[in-house]
Amino acid sequence: MENDVSLVIDRTDLIENLLNQIIVKYLSPRKEVFPFFWNVFLDGSMTSLGTKVRLGILISKEIEFKLNLEAIRKVVNLRNAFAHHGLHSHPTYIVGKTPEEDKHSYQLQVITSSLKIKRMPREEALEEYNINYDSAKKTLVEMLKALENNLR
Repeated sequence: MENDVSLVIDRTDLIENLLNQIIVKYLSPRKEVFPFFWNVFLDGSMTSLGTKVRLGILISKEIEFKLNLEAIRKVVNLRNAFAHHGLHSHPTYIVGKTPEEDKHSYQLQVITSSLKIKRMPREEALEEYNINYDSAKKTLVEMLKALENNLR
């Protein structure tokens, strides 16, 4: 069974792939350098996801496309929180007014784009991630289509 971390990492890889396609489409590297550009330059160890997001933002401005930045930033921030916390990080026990209201959860510390630290239960973070993932994927697919139409 897949855990929340592998789900978030795999889905964020798709977001990164869409960003890679947008960058390639916009920059149009020569055919003979394409393998190097895709396999080396766009590799995550060379060009970070954050840099690719910034490139995507700059490209969207160049083609005058309204990108849903909030969803993309939340996907990246939540991905970072999942990737850098163990599955059992920050166990929290909340005592309710009655024993039936007591709750136990594992928490993530999410650093927002405005550099605020927000602590949230993993389940809530995954729900927020999924909502923003769908929005981020949609806006990037729309941008890729707009870019294809712009460059014709």
